[in-house]
Amino acid sequence: MAPREARFPAAGEQPARHEKELTAAALSVAAPAIPPLTIRGEADTLNTVDRARLAQFGGEALVLPDAGHPPHIESARAANERLVAFLRPLGAGRSPFKETS
Repeated sequence: MAPREARFPAAGEQPARHEKELTAAALSVAAPAIPPLTIRGEADTLNTVDRARLAQFGGEALVLPDAGHPPHIESARAANERLVAFLRPLGAGRSPFKETS
């Protein structure tokens, strides 16, 4: 029997009912070649911040206090600054955008 594919809850389903699938998904990305950076909004009411769940993904987590869903739009400057700083040591090279101080 083939293993069941992990899936996230469909709209309206309770995430707790899919704990095994969520844990499997978290573990599948926990050790990639490039470490993950998870950016979340503290005020996100669609996907509330669960720091224990974020820790399962490994890498780094940035929780933006003044952002909801999606944080990369609501707090674009903070999200982009952290993303650039995160990628720079990974050899991502120079940004194609003019850096301002």
